[in-house]
Amino acid sequence: MSRQGPSTPQLPAVNGNRWLSEQLFLKLQQILTALILVSFGLIVVLTTASTGPFVVVAGKLLFLLILLSAATWLATWIVKVWQEKRRPAGD
Repeated sequence: MSRQGPSTPQLPAVNGNRWLSEQLFLKLQQILTALILVSFGLIVVLTTASTGPFVVVAGKLLFLLILLSAATWLATWIVKVWQEKRRPAGD
């Protein structure tokens, strides 16, 4: 069987800057989501393996990274929704 096309949908290139910003927001949210999941996984693995001082510090830093990533993800989503509402109808 031949492959029909790319597996991810491509946005139409009506206005290059607008679609580029939407793609950047999407990519940033994907990266932040992956960062949150990896950090959470590392916390689970580290605290399962040990409870030493290094693990306590690393766990706290990873927790802060999760909080900052979640706040950044939320801010990105708010800006993306704000931009979508400002877009003229029919675009």
